[in-house]
Amino acid sequence: MSKKPKFLLDENVRSELAIFLRKADITFAAARKSASDKDLAGLSKKRRLVMVTNDTDFMDAASDEIFGVVLLRLPQWDGRLLVERFNKLLGECKRFKGKLIVLNQSD
Repeated sequence: MSKKPKFLLDENVRSELAIFLRKADITFAAARKSASDKDLAGLSKKRRLVMVTNDTDFMDAASDEIFGVVLLRLPQWDGRLLVERFNKLLGECKRFKGKLIVLNQSD
């Protein structure tokens, strides 16, 4: 039986995703405002949290620096699409550790 993934939502992620995760009983933490990328990567690694972000700086993070990354490449204004695509990702992806997953509008 695999463990449910846990997430770390960057400050630039729409609140609709936090609401969805809470309702789905999925563990997540919200990044504190103005936390550095290095601090967020360290927290992700230490607590085994998948970083969810719009920040392309995390694309270059090595798997020994961060637990995993979901990079959101969706229209910033569309919270409904974000939740829809993230829900689909949860159904399809069972392993996030060490991965960079790019969530696009058309996937």
